Amino acid sequence: KWSEVSSLTSKLQPFGKVAANTVLMTVVSQRPLQVEAKISEKELPDFKSGLSADIIPTADEDLTLSGEVSKVTSVPDSGGKYDVEIEVDLAKAPEWLVAGMTCDANVTVYRQQSAIVIPKSYVQTDEEDDEKKYVMLLGDDEEPTRRDVKLGREKDKKVEVLNGLSEGDKIVPEEKEDKSKED
Repeated sequence: KWSEVSSLTSKLQPFGKVAANTVLMTVVSQRPLQVEAKISEKELPDFKSGLSADIIPTADEDLTLSGEVSKVTSVPDSGGKYDVEIEVDLAKAPEWLVAGMTCDANVTVYRQQSAIVIPKSYVQTDEEDDEKKYVMLLGDDEEPTRRDVKLGREKDKKVEVLNGLSEGDKIVPEEKEDKSKED
C-alpha cells in the first residue's frame, strides 16, 4: 500500500534526499500471517497475550481460522487506541490468503463454563451497606429469605454470581412499589 507516492516522487530519484526516519515502503513476507487490530481503552483490561481468537477472512466468511493474541501494547497511539497482534494458525489457510487482506477477529476474553448468571434486576442492595448485595430466595415454606451474594462480571442485563447461589435455587424478583396504586 503506497498511498503517499505522489508526495514522495521528488525523493524517489537518483541522488534524491530523504529525511531521517522517513518510511518509504515496507516489504512484507506472505508467511507467517498475523492480524493487526486496534482496541479501545474500555477493552484493554480484558486483553492479554495468549487469548484465543477466531479469524474470519472477508474474502470467505465460511472459513474460520484459529489464532492467538501475541501482543497488546500498553501505550495508546495518537488516536487513543491500543495495538493488538494476533498470530494466525495457517494449518487450514488457503494459499490465496495473503498479507494486506481484511478479516474479522473474535477474541474470547472471558469464559466461565460453570458460572451462575441471573438478571441484574433480581439483585438487591443492602440499605445500610451499599457494598453488600443479596437476592431473595423462595424457601421450603414459600416465604422468601435473604441470601447474600458476591457478584462478578456484568453483561447486558445479566450478572455473574461468584458466591452465594447454587444451581436450582429459586430466586424471587424484587417487588417494585407500584406508585399508581393507592391503599
